[in-house]
Amino acid sequence: MKAPALFSVQQFKDLCVWLFWLSAYVAFCVLFGHLLKSIWALIVDAPVQAIAAIVAASMGAIFIGYRLAMGEAR
Repeated sequence: MKAPALFSVQQFKDLCVWLFWLSAYVAFCVLFGHLLKSIWALIVDAPVQAIAAIVAASMGAIFIGYRLAMGEAR
């Protein structure tokens, strides 16, 4: 006797897609927060590391934001 399935295949796929977009949103929020923190550090004491962090966080936030925007268009 087989046990009934907890999820259908479509529900499992939908859950995976939902978790993917949730993780992308969290990554975007983390990068954006890091960007704001780096900008504050640049304003306060302007080290070279703050400039590098701003560039890296900006590139990551732009990439993830672009992927989120293009994902919604599909």
